[in-house]
Amino acid sequence: TDDGIFMLYLWDNGNMTKTEEYQIRILEKVHNGGTQEQVFKATIKGDQSEVFVTPPLALGNGWDFTVKKLAGTDRPFDARITQLA
Repeated sequence: TDDGIFMLYLWDNGNMTKTEEYQIRILEKVHNGGTQEQVFKATIKGDQSEVFVTPPLALGNGWDFTVKKLAGTDRPFDARITQLA
């Protein structure tokens, strides 16, 4: 993974029902050689008509974005990670 400022976009989640819930997490190695730690977490729940966007985050030492189903049906999402700087 490259160093930089990144944002995650998730869309096409308009088919979600009120019983569905997903967790979005961003993990980062806070220091070189360390283990990944959570630096951002959000939950999307129910009918979603808007694009989900994370705030810009400065990441650099080994990061990951994850989407985990917490309840409901498996849904495909379109996603994009944008590097701002």
